[in-house]
Amino acid sequence: MHRGTPVRSGYAPRAPQGGNVGLIRLVGVMLAVAGGILLWTGLRARESLSERAMQAITGRNTEENTLYVAGGGAALAGGVLLALFGGGRKRR
Repeated sequence: MHRGTPVRSGYAPRAPQGGNVGLIRLVGVMLAVAGGILLWTGLRARESLSERAMQAITGRNTEENTLYVAGGGAALAGGVLLALFGGGRKRR
């Protein structure tokens, strides 16, 4: 026991927490959910009548739809990585 450090009976002293680990993982989950919604929206928009017409005329998807799919996929992947590994270990 350390001098001057009161210890409550029945409780072990706590190790210092990792700081904002919980906050970083929460942001990761929120980013993954937002990315999933964007990705789903982009994939659903590909089936719309206007998107099919644009693809038939130009041979490619609209820029907005491509941004939804690419941005949603990137946000989903980044959010999952943050939620799994965000701030979990000390840097060496």
